[in-house]
Amino acid sequence: MIENTENNIENKGPRFTLYDILRMILSNWYWFALSIVLCMLCAWLYLRYTSPIYQRSATVLVKDSRKGGSAEVTAFSDIMGLGRRSVDNEVHILQSRRLMEQVVNKYDLRTQYATKGRIRTRDMYGYAPLLVKFVDNNPHTKGRFKYQIKGNHVVIDSFEIPLVDNLTFSASVLPGDTIATPLGKIVFVPTPYIERCADYEIYVSRHTLNNTVDAYCKRLNCTITDKMASVIAITMTDIVAKRAEDVINGVIEAYNEDAIEDKRTISNITKEFIDERLVLLSEELNLADSDIATYKKHNQLYNLQSQAMLGAQEIQELKRQELSIEGHIEMAGYDKIHYINTMYPWGGYAFRRPAFTGHPGSKLEGSFSEAEFN
Repeated sequence: MIENTENNIENKGPRFTLYDILRMILSNWYWFALSIVLCMLCAWLYLRYTSPIYQRSATVLVKDSRKGGSAEVTAFSDIMGLGRRSVDNEVHILQSRRLMEQVVNKYDLRTQYATKGRIRTRDMYGYAPLLVKFVDNNPHTKGRFKYQIKGNHVVIDSFEIPLVDNLTFSASVLPGDTIATPLGKIVFVPTPYIERCADYEIYVSRHTLNNTVDAYCKRLNCTITDKMASVIAITMTDIVAKRAEDVINGVIEAYNEDAIEDKRTISNITKEFIDERLVLLSEELNLADSDIATYKKHNQLYNLQSQAMLGAQEIQELKRQELSIEGHIEMAGYDKIHYINTMYPWGGYAFRRPAFTGHPGSKLEGSFSEAEFN
């Protein structure tokens, strides 16, 4: 009886049903509606005043001999101690500071152009009316200033340099002229957008080379799409889509130029190695031939095959000369009168029978030898 009483007391506690929850929400509906409106307003303000971020990507095929690539160019790389290129190593090369520094210098990414709009600041990369070229190109220069086109002149002012206060420099210059400023000598170069953006106030920011390279290296991402493939995916995020595309294209171009230079270096080293070996082999062979000739001369050794060939050639030459002499002699005898008692061919000699050499008792004995023309 005591246990049943305790269970009944516990069951009599407060209980919330679905109906109670709905009634509580409906009774305070205005708070929930206000929360939704505030969240939507915050989201709208964030999207309105925050610059959108774009992402661009590209893929690079790397020829790796371990994964089916061609290895003809790197045939002597192990001998020369250069090593073979692999996909894992190419990822680090694509993300290296050296390649990114080339891209930064090529597209002048150290200089940024912006203009203030009604809502947010707009990046003017690729649309600036005038480009600023720093003549000194000091890698440690850092600062900002403002310029505006007024007629045919460019008015520059509002210089800001770290650790330098109270800068009041201002000037008016023509496009194309060089002017000395607190940031160094600069030149304004017109672009095709000079008429479209002539009324804008352009804020120019100059960053140091190391900070710019570090910033772009952090935003560049290189990954291997598949462990069994030789493809690298390159991804870049930026508030300007064209700048992200330029950075990716610049990295790929710098990588290709670096690969071509690497192959050219391997080819040159291989050529020099082969030429040196050929020179050494030629010297060794010449020395060996000289030693063999000296040894044969001192020991009176001859090559039987060579001597036999020389003997056969001499015999053939003698036979040819003998036939030539007999032919000349034979042709020379055709201008003389020959009789029946001469032997022909006579081998070069005219043999005449002496008198009284006929048959004994013959009546013709001596008739030929006593003739006047015999």
